[in-house]
Order: sequence, then C-alpha cells, then structure tokens
Amino acid sequence: MREFGISPIIISLLIDGMLKVLLWVVAVMLPPMAIFFPLFAILEDWGILPRFAFNLDRPFEKCNACGKQALTTCMGLGCNAVGVTGARIIDSPRERSIAIITNSLTPCNGRFPF
Repeated sequence: MREFGISPIIISLLIDGMLKVLLWVVAVMLPPMAIFFPLFAILEDWGILPRFAFNLDRPFEKCNACGKQALTTCMGLGCNAVGVTGARIIDSPRERSIAIITNSLTPCNGRFPF
C-alpha cells in the first residue's frame, strides 16, 4: 500500500482497526454461535423447551421469577439482545422486567472471557 502513496496512519487504521476486529469477531464469536443456535433450534423443534420451562417454574418461583425466564436466559447465552426481546413471552410485567434485567447480566458469546 505504501507504493500507492497511502499514509502509514491510514494503513494502520485499516489493518489494525478494521481487519483485526473483523477477524476477531469471526474467530471468537462465530464458533460458539454456530454451535449454540442450531442446538437451540433442534431443542425447540423437538418440544423440549416448554418442558424445560415447566420443570424450572418451581425453582424460579423461589427467586420471584417464572419458568419462561429460563428460555429467555438460554437465548441470552447466545446473544443478550435476543434474550431481552424473547422476554415478550412472559405475561406479567413485573416478571418480564425481572427477566430483562437479569438477562442483561447473563454473559453472552461476545462477553465470554478468553
């Protein structure tokens, strides 16, 4: 690139700022998401997720939440934005807000410490 007369600052911006970030996203975030989302889709197709929510309803009630929050928390492991928007299925506004707040604290793929 220097042969074309491009400034070293621009080269550093392109290589260090954009290319390395793109490669990091592909290397770190893509493999867990490529495993998690198809697995979650299979569990959803098999009908295991409603049973999962029903069985976790009693332990979650002890924490003032509902069993449906387990589904949004599982979705939040892949991406918090999906988990927060998935909290729409919860009927009570109080339990929905609890699900949204606790889902924001769930570590998603982008926040796993590597």
